[in-house]
This record gives sequence, structure tokens and C-alpha cells, in this order.
Amino acid sequence: MGGDGSGGELQLTDALTEIVCVGLRTGNYISVVCGSVGITTSAFNTWARRGKNEYERCLNPDVIPNASELVYMDFYTQISEARTNAEIELVGMWREHAETNWQAARDFLARRYPERWGSKAGLKIRLDEGDDIESAIERELERLALGEEGGDALGAPITEQIPELADSLQELGDE
Repeated sequence: MGGDGSGGELQLTDALTEIVCVGLRTGNYISVVCGSVGITTSAFNTWARRGKNEYERCLNPDVIPNASELVYMDFYTQISEARTNAEIELVGMWREHAETNWQAARDFLARRYPERWGSKAGLKIRLDEGDDIESAIERELERLALGEEGGDALGAPITEQIPELADSLQELGDE
């Protein structure tokens, strides 16, 4: 049991597809759903890939569906619909909760519109031609320490204010 349908292992059936879809509709991970029905994620992915391939092949109106692939195409369309419906339902619940919970609203905006509402905690480092990573990091940290382009003006070089960072940079230089 738990295989891809070959060698006497578990076969894809309409009943199995329905059970898998129930699990996906509730928002479970594929691996959890697979474990609950006794199939491997590899089998799931194989069946879904075969179904997607047949589905895409059949988008051409001149193509006659391959009868042996219909069960996989049905699996693919049903799991796709189940996953989509789960997302729609959960997003609706999230938005509903956001009406009374500012954190839910913030999190929704941060995930939906990360360029405007997401965390700005990242650090981008540009490597110029001939730069090594240590000098590029040091240059970016100095830029931030001096308050350039939205950085916080700390007054002193950031490596003097955060000794652990200076130590880390030194270790990078020693490698």
C-alpha cells in the first residue's frame, strides 16, 4: 500500500480522490492528507502530474482524451478545485476576523501586498565589480549607520554600536 498504482499497490479511484479532496478542502498539507489515506506524496504528485498533462493536452479541441488517463485528469481537476476552495474559504475567514482584529488586518495586508505592507526588515547588498562580500556588507552597514536612503542615523559606524556584528564581519574576513 502507499504506492503509485503499480505492482499491486494502492490504485487511484473515485473514492480515494474524494477522500483526498475532503482533506485538502479543510486546508491540510498534501503530506498530511497522503499519510491519512495511506499513499506517498510521490504517488500523489505522480497522479497529479499525469492528470495535469492530460488536462493540458485536452485543451486542444482536436485531441481525444486518453481513456486510461481520465482518472488522473479527474484527480488533478478535483484536487485543484479543493485547494482553491480551501484558500478562498480561509481568506474569507481571515478577512472577516480582520474587521475586529487589527493584527489580522495587518497580516492580511502584509501577505497580500508585501511591497506596500510587508516587513521592511530585509537588507539588500549590492556587489560592485571587484567587490568581495565583506567590503560590500561593510559599505551597506555604513550607509545605514549614516542614515542614507532611509537608514537610521546612528551617529557612529554600526559595527561600533553592535559588537556582535563587527565580530561576525571579522570572522567573514578571516575565512
